[in-house]
Amino acid sequence: RVACPDRPVLAMAGDYGVQYTINELGTAAELAKPLIILLWNNDALGQIRDDMVDKGIQPNAVTLINPDFAALAKAYNCDAIRPQTLDELTSAIKTGLAAERPVVIEVRPAIVKG
Repeated sequence: RVACPDRPVLAMAGDYGVQYTINELGTAAELAKPLIILLWNNDALGQIRDDMVDKGIQPNAVTLINPDFAALAKAYNCDAIRPQTLDELTSAIKTGLAAERPVVIEVRPAIVKG
């Protein structure tokens, strides 16, 4: 939101990939920049795992022990939401769009399966 301050920003990242840059939440919080991070948490390198399975390869080194992403967000003075339904996800995104600081929305695969 630095380049286009009047436009909302929603970043999507997987649970593994977001860990490379999670510290940027601190910068966003310090600058009081509204930012939604939609975090897909499947406790795995899911695409790589699925590709391995599709090719008949036994998955190896593709499952994770993740940190508590909500606790990390709060440690950086950001909000965190864990929606349990698609309606709650819609509401969480609306909440994030109205927020004046970063919001991490952690989505689990069950939300789209149930």
